[in-house]
Amino acid sequence: MSLLAAGVMVGAAATGLLPVALATDGRQHVKITAAQLTAVATGVFPQFVQDADGTRRPVVVVGLDDVRVRGLCASGAVSTPIGTWVLRLETPADGKEIRAGDVQFAIESLDGLGAAGQKLLVNRQQTTPDGIPVDVAPPGSLPILAQGLNLDLSATVRWASVADLALSALDLRVGDDVPECS
Repeated sequence: MSLLAAGVMVGAAATGLLPVALATDGRQHVKITAAQLTAVATGVFPQFVQDADGTRRPVVVVGLDDVRVRGLCASGAVSTPIGTWVLRLETPADGKEIRAGDVQFAIESLDGLGAAGQKLLVNRQQTTPDGIPVDVAPPGSLPILAQGLNLDLSATVRWASVADLALSALDLRVGDDVPECS
């Protein structure tokens, strides 16, 4: 019975009927592409985390709200004694968007960042008829719109959390023959 309940919950999360919260920590190397991403940056601020031995380490916490992604591909590769294994998450570019209400991650170090895209607008989602940007964000927030986004990120992420996550048409593959996102 518990297996059936777990299956129903996974199905409900994958179709967007059940909101999900996720969390992770540790060093991550992730490749991310997105046909379109919108979000509202709610803050970038320093903080400290404490290791198990009591050592305090500085981190930069990045907060995003009202995140919406269409055509997402995210992958991470792990080297093992039996080869390199890839975890790849993907949604169709013309499918429903992935939504998250509150995304936060604490970066201890940024070891590499590659970024490319077709369009990046920061606090410029609306303009006057003559093209002057209109500040549409509430105080303390910054709207972001990216199209054709391609990120190659290598960072030490001390923690990350995602709340109010709605997934739809998510394809998850794991294996030594699964390609990383390009």
